[in-house]
Amino acid sequence: MVTAARGVDVPLTGVDELTLKVLDGGDGSAYDHADRVAPELTCA
Repeated sequence: MVTAARGVDVPLTGVDELTLKVLDGGDGSAYDHADRVAPELTCA
């Protein structure tokens, strides 16, 4: 099932850096993919 892309509006005023992390799938990083289906944003 294919779902159309949706936009996200995140206020980034004053933010100097935004990092999108992709973690290892548990078997090394070869052939791992990132799919931003349910992104989680954490302010630090």
